[in-house]
Amino acid sequence: MKTRLTFFCALLAPVLAVRAAEAPEPLVWTDESKSQLSVRADKLAADRQTGAFAATGNVRIVSWPFELVSDNVTRDEKGELVFSDPSSITSCTNDWAHLHWRAYGEFKYATDDYILIRNLKVRLFDVPVFWMPFWYYPLNTDYGWRIMPGYTSRWGAYVMTKYVYKLAGSFAEGAWGLGGNTRFDLRKWNGVALGQTLDWRLGPFGRGKFKVYYALDNDYDRIQRHWTDARRWNYQNWGSTVERDRYALSLGHRWEPTERDVVRLQAAYLSDSYMTEDFLKSRMFGIKNDMTLMNSSEMAWEHIEMLFSFGMSVSGPLNDFYSGVSRLPEVYFDMNPTSVFGLPLNYESSSRIGWLDRQAAKIGSATTTLPFRYNPGPWADYQALRADTYHRLTLPFKVGGLVSVVPRVAYRGTFWNASGMYCSPGLRTPRVDDNVYRSIMEGGVTLAMRGRADFGDWTHTIEPYVDVLVQDASYSGLSEGARPLKFDAYDGSFDWLDQFGGRSRNLPYSWYGVTPGVRNAFYRRDEDGYRRPVLDLDLYCRIQFNDTDWTGGDLNKCLPVNPEDPNCGGKGDAVYVPGLRARWMPVKDAQLGACAEWNGESDTIAYAAVSLKHRLNDKFNWEFAYSRRDNRWWDYSASATGGTLEDRFNWTKLSYAQLSLEHDVCDLFAWGPYISYDCDLKELDRIGTWFDLRTDCLGFRIYAEHQTGYTRVDGSKYLADNRFGFFIYLRALGPALATPLGE
Repeated sequence: MKTRLTFFCALLAPVLAVRAAEAPEPLVWTDESKSQLSVRADKLAADRQTGAFAATGNVRIVSWPFELVSDNVTRDEKGELVFSDPSSITSCTNDWAHLHWRAYGEFKYATDDYILIRNLKVRLFDVPVFWMPFWYYPLNTDYGWRIMPGYTSRWGAYVMTKYVYKLAGSFAEGAWGLGGNTRFDLRKWNGVALGQTLDWRLGPFGRGKFKVYYALDNDYDRIQRHWTDARRWNYQNWGSTVERDRYALSLGHRWEPTERDVVRLQAAYLSDSYMTEDFLKSRMFGIKNDMTLMNSSEMAWEHIEMLFSFGMSVSGPLNDFYSGVSRLPEVYFDMNPTSVFGLPLNYESSSRIGWLDRQAAKIGSATTTLPFRYNPGPWADYQALRADTYHRLTLPFKVGGLVSVVPRVAYRGTFWNASGMYCSPGLRTPRVDDNVYRSIMEGGVTLAMRGRADFGDWTHTIEPYVDVLVQDASYSGLSEGARPLKFDAYDGSFDWLDQFGGRSRNLPYSWYGVTPGVRNAFYRRDEDGYRRPVLDLDLYCRIQFNDTDWTGGDLNKCLPVNPEDPNCGGKGDAVYVPGLRARWMPVKDAQLGACAEWNGESDTIAYAAVSLKHRLNDKFNWEFAYSRRDNRWWDYSASATGGTLEDRFNWTKLSYAQLSLEHDVCDLFAWGPYISYDCDLKELDRIGTWFDLRTDCLGFRIYAEHQTGYTRVDGSKYLADNRFGFFIYLRALGPALATPLGE
C-alpha cells in the first residue's frame, strides 16, 4: 500500500507544481499618502493620488493594529472602505485558522476613524460570545468601550462600563470639537449609577469639560444603620446627611485668549461628603491616591509678562460640608526680580487684596459632640478684608572672585479690617471691628563659596554657605484680648513646612536665626562625553534664636501669647532644625530623592520624604517611597479634645512605606505586586497585585487587593475592604485605555 501511495504522489507532484507556477501572485499595494494602509488581493485597481481602490478575491487589508479579510472591498476618495458580507476583522497575529478573537459581518471602515458593522458576530477562541444587528465603534484609541466587572466588600459584585465617543469636529490643537463618555455602573449593594461627561474644544476659546454622576443608592442608610455598630462601619461624626439620590457635578474650562493671558474655571458640587469615597474612584487599585478630588471651585484670570504678572480669583468650596477659605474676590500683582535702573540692585514684590471668608465644614449630627459637628471647629467662621504687600531688594556681588554675597532688605505690610477675640474650641470666633496693621522688617545676607575638583571622569563641586535672617514683626490696632484672623500662610504658619520650609522667605512672624549648610555635587562623564549628575547632597541646620510664650493653660503649645512670635521655640532656648535634601542617580535608570528635617524641640523627625525608582531592564522595574509627618497643626484656635485624645486632632502624624514592582516575566505573563505599610501603627495598610495573561493580541488583566480596616481617632471604625477586578484589552493598545475609571 505504501509503495502505491508513494508512486501516486510522484506522478501528481509535477502536475501540482505546474498549476502553482501558473497561479497568479496576489497584488500588493500600500497607500502611504493617508493611512499607511496595506492591501493584498487577487485583483486590484487603485488611484495613487486619491487613495481610492477596488479589490476582489482573497482581500487582506492591514491597518495597524487591525487586519481585515473579505472577498470584495472598495474605497472612495474620502477614505471610507466598504466590505462585502461576510468580512472579518482581528488584531490577532496567528493564522486565520487559530485566531484568538475575530468579529465578522458587513463592514464600513474609515481608517483611523470608525468601523460600522451590520449583523455583527464576535468569536473568542472560536466560540461565539456576542451578536448585535448593528455596531458602530470609533477606531481612535481614545474612544470605545471600557468594561470591568469585579467585587468589593463594600459594593458586593459590580460591573462598571464606559463608552467614550466623539460627537463632532476634531480635538486637534486649535480645532472645534465635541466628545464625551457615558457610564453605566451596577453594584449589588448600591444599585444602579449613571454618568455623563461632555468634553469640548472651542478652537481659540479653549477647552473644557462637564461631568455629572448620579447614583440611586440602595445602601444610602448604612450610616444610620452602623451609627453605633462597633463591628462594622461607624461613621459617627465624619460626614453629612446622605439621601438615596446621590450625585456629583463638576465643570471646568481653560482659555488662553492671548499668549500671556489665562482664564480658568473649575467648579464642583456634591450631594454629600461621602460621595467621593463611595463612587468617584479614579483608581480602585494600587498604592496611589484613588479619589477624584472635587472639593474646590475657582474662577480666575491671570496675565503674565516677562517682568510682572497680575490676576484675579474668585474661589471657595460650594458645599458647606467642606471647610475652606473663599476669596470673594482676591486680586494680586507680582513683580519678578529685575534690575533697578541697570544697576546690580534687584527688586521684586508681591501684593494682593481681597475679601476672605473662612468657613468650617458642617458635618455630623446635631447630637454629636465637638469637634466633629464643625471641622476643625465652630470657631473657624470669620470674614475680613485683607491687603498684603511685600517688597524686597537684593544686591548680589562677589568678594575676591571667590565669595558670593547676596545681602537683602525687605518690608511687608498687612491690613485686616477686623480681628477676633480668643475663644474656646467649642465657640465661634467673636468678631471685633478693629483695623489691624502688621509691619515686618526683614534684613539678611547669604554667603556662599564654591570649589571644584576633577578626578578623571569624575567632577566634585562643594559649596559651603550660610544664610542670616533677622526679621521683626509688630502689630497695631489690636484691642485688648483681640487676635489677628488667620486665613492662610500669609497670616501665619499652619504646619511645619510653613514654619521652616523656605529659605530667605518672608515668614509671617518675627524670626532671628542663621542657616549654615554645605552642598556637594558629583558628576561622572559617560561614554558619549556627557557629564551626568550622580549625587547632589545638601546638608544644613536652621537655628532659631527667638523664643515664644504660650497662652496660659495651653500645655499643647497651640497658641502663642504674642501673634508676632513663631509657633516653635521654648522660652530662652534656641531651636535647632538639621535637615538634608539629596538626589542620587548611580545609573541612568535609577534615581533616589530624599528630604528630611529634625525637630530639635521634640527630638523627632518632623517630616521626611524618600522616593526610589529603579528600572533594571525592559522587563523589570520597582519603586519605593516613604513619607513621614510628625508636627503640630497651628491654627487660629485648637480643636476640642477634652484632654482624652492626646491632642491628636491638632497634630499631623503619619508614617508610611510603600513598595511596588512590575515584572514582565515572559510574553504570556506579567504582574505587578504592591504593598503599603503604616510604620506608625505597625500594621499593613494595603496589599495587592495585578496579573496580565496575554496572547499575541489579547490581554486579560486581573486585580486583587486587600485594604486593612482602621479605627479613627474618635473611635469610629472602617471595615477592611477586599477588592477584585477584571477586564480584557487589545494588546496592541495596552491596558490603560480599557479601564472605565479615570479620564
